[in-house]
Amino acid sequence: IYTKLIKTKMQPFLISTTGLSSALLELMKLLKKAPEIGSRNGKTKELTQVCISHSDPTDRLISFESRKEDLIAQIAETLWVVGGSRQLKYLSPFLPRAIDYSDDQTVWRAGYGFRIRNYAGEVDQLKEVLNILKTDLYSRRAFLAITDSRVDLSPGKDIACNQMINFLVRPDEHGIDRLNMTVTNRSNDGFWGYSGINFYEFSFLQEFVANLLGVKLGYYLHNSMSFHIYEQHWDRMDSIISEGNRESLFPVETNTKCPEVHFSSLEEFDYLFSAYKGAIESLNSGTNTFDVWNNFRESLNKDYTESYIFFEIPILYLCLKDQLFAFDGKVQSYISNKYYKEESLFFTKISKKFKKRIERHNYAKP
Repeated sequence: IYTKLIKTKMQPFLISTTGLSSALLELMKLLKKAPEIGSRNGKTKELTQVCISHSDPTDRLISFESRKEDLIAQIAETLWVVGGSRQLKYLSPFLPRAIDYSDDQTVWRAGYGFRIRNYAGEVDQLKEVLNILKTDLYSRRAFLAITDSRVDLSPGKDIACNQMINFLVRPDEHGIDRLNMTVTNRSNDGFWGYSGINFYEFSFLQEFVANLLGVKLGYYLHNSMSFHIYEQHWDRMDSIISEGNRESLFPVETNTKCPEVHFSSLEEFDYLFSAYKGAIESLNSGTNTFDVWNNFRESLNKDYTESYIFFEIPILYLCLKDQLFAFDGKVQSYISNKYYKEESLFFTKISKKFKKRIERHNYAKP
């Protein structure tokens, strides 16, 4: 018996907010008062039947320092999902603990991206959703099935937590067509799941689809049967609540938006993801990082747009492991000009990650 019921009260929760940070704060306040329940991985605090409505899916950055999320890992895993991969060799360089959730240390058997882009080895569901909505914009048949009962009902380390994504385009009160999205989730860890990656990857996907359809973003609805945090994160829960209370007294104006997710087609994204995987493979094989970076940049130069930065950041971050690469004046100048001078939460977080990596290896010289 894995689960011991300590004390619980089944009760649905509805949270309506703008973006991730405001939702996270409200969830932490509710979890603080929530009952404890045992699990196969230890004690949790749990909310049941949680529905979170986000009015601005682009507000996907966390403003709480105590959350300590890794934005570069979020970007890398999001590309990995939208690109349709489940191979850990493309994820582990950014998320070393990913291998702990693999049964064979090679793939995640319930990898969302693989199931979205190659369901049952046959269907590119994302491509089909785009075709459906381009043919009938108001169709109710646009969905992505993530759960696979043939696999997920059998024992294993990786069982899909998120089960279904539904898309629905409808005009708002001003007659403007908006893409709304609903994610259905059986079990959601508030730290490693919802705020760690789920909101980021799925809101990215929603914005990507909306731009390909030529419509505006609507709401993002996130439904979870069990929304919980493990005991190891209870101290961080308290810190977020405390930080949130301070910010309510001294509000800080921060641009929490990411660069726009805008690609001309699904094929363009796939081309970029292929180049991105090639760069990671080259780095893994020991190819000189300066050569890897130059080759990768050349693959982006044709029609470079702001959205290419999502592919650029993780590769450049990996390249900085090489001291000779980091000393190159052109690269140092590129990093400084591109990432250190922007005044937004996105570039502030990226800059801090790059600076830490540079300082860790004593690169920071004039």
